[in-house]
Amino acid sequence: MRRVAGLARRAGRRLLTAATRRPAKRGPKPVALTMVAETEALAPDVFRVANVWHAPAFGAVLDDQGRVFSGSVREALVLTPTLAALPGARRQGETTLFTPPTDAPVFERATVFVNWAALHNYSHFLIEALPALRAVLDAGEMERFPAVAPPLLPWQRVLLRLMLGDQAAMPIEIEAPVARLGEALLASPAERFFDAPGPLLRAVRDSILANAALKNAALTDSPDTPRRLYVSRLGATRRVLLNEAELEAAMAARGYAIVRPESLSVRDQIALFRGAEIIVAQSGAALANVLFCRAGARIVEIQSNGREPVWARDIAGMIGADWRAFVEASSPIETEMLLAGDLRPDTAFSWRLDLEAFLAFVDGLS
Repeated sequence: MRRVAGLARRAGRRLLTAATRRPAKRGPKPVALTMVAETEALAPDVFRVANVWHAPAFGAVLDDQGRVFSGSVREALVLTPTLAALPGARRQGETTLFTPPTDAPVFERATVFVNWAALHNYSHFLIEALPALRAVLDAGEMERFPAVAPPLLPWQRVLLRLMLGDQAAMPIEIEAPVARLGEALLASPAERFFDAPGPLLRAVRDSILANAALKNAALTDSPDTPRRLYVSRLGATRRVLLNEAELEAAMAARGYAIVRPESLSVRDQIALFRGAEIIVAQSGAALANVLFCRAGARIVEIQSNGREPVWARDIAGMIGADWRAFVEASSPIETEMLLAGDLRPDTAFSWRLDLEAFLAFVDGLS
């Protein structure tokens, strides 16, 4: 028995030694990220890629060689210029390395349509993400390539349902930081809303208005719908109008209803803009609702420094509305904001409106 026990102990030591000498199992090898443009167009504004990783919260799509498709991260680069904030990414010198996860959910086919800005901003979602999805829908590929998205907010789901109608499937919401897509469509419309709106955005508008009218009687002419709107940004933290309370009081005295879009449902916003004859608003995401105005409506955009993009003007032109701008001549007080660990100038500021000049401008339009 002692001999057997000795043999067992020696065998155990050999197994333990072998285990300690065995090399540890290695995970996926990191790859250096590089930027490439999408090339395989399945339809206008729709590109096909295969065997890719997708970070839903950033919109990012990249392949096993670390090639990041530029259309998918165009907006995310504002937050993270080096893409080091992507899940699984880290900075090494001047290179960003990505380590693929070992436990990512797998989708055989998918449509990617939500970029980083659309996830966080009403105007980007309405005027970029929805036309992107519309491009795939019009190409007849939605059934084969179901839409995927990061976890969505209730208002985003409402806009999607209004555009898709009651029959089409809603996007699959991915909770994981990274997913594996066997084959994917990247919807990246050339008609970006910063440039010129086109047929895709018009199709989004028509679908939303048609489906909203079925469920909201306020979209029809109603005596209770205010005809003059002032869209308030009181309480905003990024572009603070210091004398907005005074402006609101002056607009209310002129018969304008004071509207705070963040406190309203999507359907109520659509109804208000649809019924308005004149809308006064500062530059900002709420002006995306100009998309739902009637032809002939008058839009007055208050610009703090003349550097804001004029996408509201272009949308107004597309639907036959009249757009005017009032540009404040005084310089804004710029501050810095912390984005992805870096202080960025010119991302937040406060400013003051010349009330006398602006009110004279508005009164001259009546």
